[in-house]
Amino acid sequence: RKSTIRSLESREQGHSSSSCSARVTIALPARSASGHSTQHERQSSSSSVSSESHQAIMSARASDAAIDERSSTLALVGAAGGGAPKPPKAPKAPKAAAPPKPPAAAKKGKGKKKEKVDIAMEPALPLADLLGSTNFPQTEGEYYVTTAINYANGAPHMGHAYEALVTDVVARYHRLSGKKLCGNQTVSFEQLRGRRRRGDGVGRPKLDFHTGKKTFMLTGADEHGQKIANTAAAQNITPQELVDTCVARFKALDERLDVAYDDYLRTTSERHKACCRELWRRCASKGDVFLERYDGWYDERAEQFVKASDAKLQNYKDADGIPLKRTTEECYFFRLGKYAPAVRKHIEANPEFVQPEARRKDVLKMLDDAEEIEKLSISRTTFDWGVGLPEGFDEGHVRVQCLSLRGDGVDATRATGAPPTRRRRQGAITAGDRRARGSRRERGTSVRRRRVDGASHDAVDATRHRTQVMYVWIDALTNYVTGAGGLGEHNGKDFTKGGGRWPADCHIIGKDIVRFHAIYWPAFLMSAELPLPKSVFCHGFVLDSVGAKMSKTLGNVVDPNALLDDGVQPDSFRYFCVKDASPGADVKFSRPALVLAHNTELADAFGNLLHRATALASSKCNGQVPAPVKVEVGKPFDLASLRNDSVKAMASLDVGAYAKRVMACCRDANKWVADLEPWKMKDDAADKRQEVLRLLLEACYALSLFLAPLAPRAATFALRRVGGQPMATSKLKADFSNLQTGARVTPGAPLFAQIEVDGGASAALAKEKKKKVVSKKPEAFVDYTDADDTAASRLALVVGKIVEVWPHPDSDKLFCEKIDCGEAFGGVREVASGLQKHYKVDDLKDRVVLVAANLKAKKLAGFPSHGMVLCATAPDGSLSCVDPPKSAKPGDVVALAGLKNPPASESQVDKKKLFAKAQPHFVVRGNVCYYKDKPFDINGAPCTAAVADGASIN
Repeated sequence: RKSTIRSLESREQGHSSSSCSARVTIALPARSASGHSTQHERQSSSSSVSSESHQAIMSARASDAAIDERSSTLALVGAAGGGAPKPPKAPKAPKAAAPPKPPAAAKKGKGKKKEKVDIAMEPALPLADLLGSTNFPQTEGEYYVTTAINYANGAPHMGHAYEALVTDVVARYHRLSGKKLCGNQTVSFEQLRGRRRRGDGVGRPKLDFHTGKKTFMLTGADEHGQKIANTAAAQNITPQELVDTCVARFKALDERLDVAYDDYLRTTSERHKACCRELWRRCASKGDVFLERYDGWYDERAEQFVKASDAKLQNYKDADGIPLKRTTEECYFFRLGKYAPAVRKHIEANPEFVQPEARRKDVLKMLDDAEEIEKLSISRTTFDWGVGLPEGFDEGHVRVQCLSLRGDGVDATRATGAPPTRRRRQGAITAGDRRARGSRRERGTSVRRRRVDGASHDAVDATRHRTQVMYVWIDALTNYVTGAGGLGEHNGKDFTKGGGRWPADCHIIGKDIVRFHAIYWPAFLMSAELPLPKSVFCHGFVLDSVGAKMSKTLGNVVDPNALLDDGVQPDSFRYFCVKDASPGADVKFSRPALVLAHNTELADAFGNLLHRATALASSKCNGQVPAPVKVEVGKPFDLASLRNDSVKAMASLDVGAYAKRVMACCRDANKWVADLEPWKMKDDAADKRQEVLRLLLEACYALSLFLAPLAPRAATFALRRVGGQPMATSKLKADFSNLQTGARVTPGAPLFAQIEVDGGASAALAKEKKKKVVSKKPEAFVDYTDADDTAASRLALVVGKIVEVWPHPDSDKLFCEKIDCGEAFGGVREVASGLQKHYKVDDLKDRVVLVAANLKAKKLAGFPSHGMVLCATAPDGSLSCVDPPKSAKPGDVVALAGLKNPPASESQVDKKKLFAKAQPHFVVRGNVCYYKDKPFDINGAPCTAAVADGASIN
């Protein structure tokens, strides 16, 4: 232990020149005079710890309190500034401990000597013996929850961390509320010390409390597809090498955030490939898989075919401006339309199947598009990095043509393939086909000119053999069944109707992939005659501090690993990420707000309550849980109500409501004890003081259990300090009689030290909110003689494409829209428009519009709107959206002849009423939009509106 302290001090001296916005310094008591061996030494000197030795461990804690206090504070206190190094690799187990030296005699009047340590790193937690118990109550049932698997094509970001944490909180809650990790019944303390995550060779034991009911959390990696193959080729490595590297990064982040998954499913694993092929066979046996030639546009980035109408609207480019590819390809299709009515019926009959309600309505609208859901391509020949089809099902197919459209007109993309030589399962190849293809093979690759959609292309015939691989979504979605046990017979078990724990209770996913999980996945399962998952829950996105989408262009991306490297502790990170989460809504993230939550909620509300309870019990109750006394002092909070509210919140996966309810009870308990002031009670009120302190310890015990899903490290230490054992929250007695009288109470320094920043956390948060999205010095602008001209020149009237639209749930006038305004203006933003009485959803979906993009965000019927869609309204009430020219693309800006100025900030537009000054001069004449006599010009072409002359624009 002393060597660890010395290494901390030497490491800190080496980093003394690093700049820090704040530093936390604590004073640690010296090693206990009893000379007990450390937790690490105890573990290394014993190969097993039986349940009979549990009492010896508990009694040793009292004399070892000073040593353990050092570990608990090191693990939970975090520095706010930079410069903190990454935690080192776990050291090898030490050799047998040397006999402790006798303690030096303390000098008279000097008290205990204290060592002052500046926290710069986080050692391993020495608390494996508190992670479980052999005496949990047993209950029936199982809960199976999954995340969407991470696409292994780059480094993990905040979105990955957020989804993993939301799912982990849900899984931990179910384990704690009366449900247990699958496959583990009773375990010894030594088993808990050594337990590691399946598939994870370096994980420390889970910071988790398990009870009798089974809970299983699945996560993993999606490792196939064209993008991965392309990225690997660009880096001059194999796809397998790329995904191995990415998977290691995802696992490492989960490890740092204490995400307690039970299985990490990789789609490159053989067990998964076998499951995919079995699902394919079952769908094919129903006649739902058929071979067809596709002739159209392909988005390589999204790995999906694009309808001709959509391709035209997108100017034949993908979201990144990369040209779509024109392809003719023989591939397998799934009869999606056959199951669409059944999927719709299921969603309508089971409101909980797609959550929240807004996403459920979106899915029902998607099912209205008959063309979109008629059939679904489920195989590709354009790449081979994927799961191959079942053996014998396909003998190889020809990719006949691959054409790409380039901005300057013509480009040839060479792709080759060979004609199949054997009969396919569906359809046959004629002799004429063979002769025609054979002659092409003799000639070699031929290039010919042709016309497609009015543009000239080079068509390249294919002559080299290319086999079919499964489309990434049928591959990726099947992971949920693989993780449940697979299909067919495995290890002597017959899983013909699905894995041992299938169907899943809940798929937790991002709202951008709801189509695949709520339409495609149920249809595949229906075809294979497998049960459907019980629920698909869609969470929102993580935005920056001002509600803008994170992007590299804006410089507002938050790297979770960088935050952890910089001293932010896992519990603080976990708690902040989920505390404001509400079903389906986006969440804002900023470091000052995280510091504020750490200080005011974790440190003040919970940490100080625990510190006060253990300190008073140590000084007034001989360091033990006192016996109950029949004195009426009220209750710290309503425990039964907390439990009931927690059940309701987690039933709807509202982890934010759960966190708020737990923290509200922390505040109630603080107020209760502050009103009673037991520290002022004299000996003549000893009974009352004893009852108050007992209830205070009971409150800390209960709150520690409810806090465990959110902050498992803090909860583990808190339970140890109040002398309690893990217990199912469903078994807690509402009268606060859960702790054993006489249990040892261990006082110590506050679990969460305050993080000091210049001006305080509140001031830092206020400063953060005032920042612009782009932290740049404001550009100089021309102040024209006419103030209205100046105002008009400083508005950002930007071309945007409506990528998603739905009716406002609480308004019959508003549409809620997601509009892509280009990277320079934050990418996709949410806007509310009063267009329900003028347009249908289908009229607006994928429509290109003009957006006033630098208006200050406002809530319309509770929906935060970041901008305004410009429309022209005629005197007779007719209305039309302003239409940018056909050549315009998202991010293009209106130019007004002779008025050139940089866009003003949102706050300047609001403060100086710039839009209000310019808008009265916006008018339509001859279907062209004007500011006074200056047309709305975009790249040399005007914006238009199909309304009568004299219409105003707003």
